[in-house]
Amino acid sequence: VGGAWFVATHDLGWSGFLALSLLVGAAISTHPEDRERALALEKSLYNELLETLSAQLAPLGLCADALAELDVLANFAERSLTLNLGCPTLDKRPGIMIEGGRHLVVEQLLDGPFIPNNTHLNDRQRMQVITGPNMGGKSTYMRQIALIVLLAHAGGWVPATAARIGPVDRIFTRIGAGDDLARGRSTFMVEMSETANILHNATSRSLVLMDEIGRGTSTFDGLSLAWACAVELATRLRAFTLFATHYFELTTLPEEYPGIVNVHLDAVEHGEGIVFLHAVRDGPANQSYGLQVATLAGVPRKVIELAQSAGASRFRFADTVGIMDPFQVYEVIRNLRKMSDLDLEMHAHDDLGMATANTLAAIRGGATHINTTVHGLG
Repeated sequence: VGGAWFVATHDLGWSGFLALSLLVGAAISTHPEDRERALALEKSLYNELLETLSAQLAPLGLCADALAELDVLANFAERSLTLNLGCPTLDKRPGIMIEGGRHLVVEQLLDGPFIPNNTHLNDRQRMQVITGPNMGGKSTYMRQIALIVLLAHAGGWVPATAARIGPVDRIFTRIGAGDDLARGRSTFMVEMSETANILHNATSRSLVLMDEIGRGTSTFDGLSLAWACAVELATRLRAFTLFATHYFELTTLPEEYPGIVNVHLDAVEHGEGIVFLHAVRDGPANQSYGLQVATLAGVPRKVIELAQSAGASRFRFADTVGIMDPFQVYEVIRNLRKMSDLDLEMHAHDDLGMATANTLAAIRGGATHINTTVHGLG
């Protein structure tokens, strides 16, 4: 029976084998003894197959590993050619130097060209405080750097014209907003939990992405937490950090702590709208463009006008200072640190000097309604 079975299946091929199997199965299913013998034979043949394969497990494993590696390398090569990727340099020296970096995913979704940007992080420049409008590209810029570092350490080419990547032990991210209601955690609690994990585990060889720390609570608490986290990352941990924020007060950090620099995503006003240039420039942003972005989002015109009116009349820097936007506040803070009483007398008749003098007087007088930044100067 065995020889006949082999000849039949060999001559008929797989389709004949399946048909013959069904016929034999139907035949023996009516005889219990034949069924038992068939099951015993099936088990015997299966065990024989396992014994045959077990003797070849090592070479089969090597073959599988080689095919898997070849598959990955072939994919890397195809993607590198198709997506115009560049070969990175892995360096033993700490730092991340990227020329013409791009976001590999976002680039594929755009109708127009992607605007590449450079990134320089090293021992003398370990943190970038990133400002600029919403929709300006801050998160994209941060994430493209993380993706380039990850691809380089995985052995692939990267979306950049040139890249030198030093040792990076881990990549930490605190990006986006989301709650965890099932576990009783608010959006701010999730944000702080992720921040705590970073502060406990990041090292001087870590890459840290911090996006909008402190936005889920009051202005004073949020700004204070963002400031403290930035200082901790830049001084004690010394991690390579990209710190995006709308707290313009944090742009004074480079004046107090070495290794911190300001960069911003560029944008220009066009009529009543805004044009995002998506280019990273040195220095802090000069406007927040919040109302322009709200207009782009479709917020009703009456609401925008009400917001403009409120910003000009209801929300003041301090009761004793007058009306200033956050960027005037920044200039006041800078001058408070530099101006003596004689300087204040010399600038007594210009707007900035008057605002600075009023603010300083309010601080010395112990005013309780000073803006959080000035209050923090003590």
